[in-house]
Amino acid sequence: MQSREQIIARVEGLIEKLGQPISSAEAADGWTEEPRRDWIKFFVDLRNRLRDGKPLTRKEKSSFVHIGRWMDHDGIIGGELLDEACRISNDLGQSF
Repeated sequence: MQSREQIIARVEGLIEKLGQPISSAEAADGWTEEPRRDWIKFFVDLRNRLRDGKPLTRKEKSSFVHIGRWMDHDGIIGGELLDEACRISNDLGQSF
């Protein structure tokens, strides 16, 4: 089980990776500019929510454990960014 601080650090790492230009491998995995921008906002909001230290609501817990599904819905079909997002999602489900 990951601590809140460990999950925040992983989210920050993913935000940094998402902030880089889309590579050809990422484009092949389904990444385009629009979902990239949307997911950066999602993970910034998640990081800020985790930083406030308050317990997550039932609705938040439910939404955070389905990140991989949401990315699949956005057409993202694989790759390192999806894998890391799913690991974060799993950590959130196990930790909160």
